[in-house]
Amino acid sequence: MIDLILIFAIVAFIAGLICLIKGSDVFVDGAANAALKIGLSEHIIGITLVAFATSLPELATGILASIAQESALVFGNVIGSNIANICLVLGISAVLVKLEPSDESMRDVIVMNLVVALLVLVIIDGRIDKIDSIIFLVAFAGYFYRLSQTIGGGEGHKKGKISKEIFMIIIGLSGVVLGAWLLVEGAISISLKFGISTAIIGLTIVAIGTSLPELATSITAAIKGKVQISLGNVIGSNIINILLVLGVAGLINDIDLGELPDGGHTLLTTTFPILIFASLLTFIFAKRKISRIQGIFLLGIYVVFIYLLYINSLMI
Repeated sequence: MIDLILIFAIVAFIAGLICLIKGSDVFVDGAANAALKIGLSEHIIGITLVAFATSLPELATGILASIAQESALVFGNVIGSNIANICLVLGISAVLVKLEPSDESMRDVIVMNLVVALLVLVIIDGRIDKIDSIIFLVAFAGYFYRLSQTIGGGEGHKKGKISKEIFMIIIGLSGVVLGAWLLVEGAISISLKFGISTAIIGLTIVAIGTSLPELATSITAAIKGKVQISLGNVIGSNIINILLVLGVAGLINDIDLGELPDGGHTLLTTTFPILIFASLLTFIFAKRKISRIQGIFLLGIYVVFIYLLYINSLMI
């Protein structure tokens, strides 16, 4: 007997993959061409426009989870996505193409590490309250104000309207978001159909789900030689996830580590150290080219991360 549910799941998975690949391709081309036309550097485009766009799934998830008072989902969404961005997205990009950070990229890698340090300081008391959230949002506003002062550092020349590029960006982003949703839904349905536990699904497919736009966009940008867009996307997304996503979510409802499985013990003793380590590695690697071997090392860290989560039964 034909299993229609399985067939639909497979079709959704394949369609999602196609939308994700093609959407990211169009999105990167539109963003890169817009940068050249209006005189912005690729890094600025990557760390602002592209990073904002690819962080929308995390922001939406964080807001909805906070409204539902699901602190575990808010934390898992942000911390898990940030680790995936560095270890998985940056790792795969580096395996495919050597990534040579610009001075702008190096500067913002330092900012990313400072933001992680701020998160660690804020979370010492086990919660993110309204005051902490305001601190995050003020830091976010200050950072992007400073970025706005650097606009105009690109090598391009103004060449008139960018209506075509804006259209490409909108179409490409729509394809990325739709593709990510179809891919995740299809993969979950297929996994459940074959009896894979929901714990494994949650720790892998769902955790990676909100990072799929970053993954597709960064890999596409790296392959196209737009290395600064690839790096800017990862760095900017991680900064946005902590300062904006946690800031907005914390304003809606306090985020309490005590509500997490095992009272947040695993998060503090396992997940946070991996985030700190991965962020510091990015700083060390970014001083020169991020090589293929370093990319493989980052991927290895992600495998360890997933294994430790599984062992500790921490659901993201």
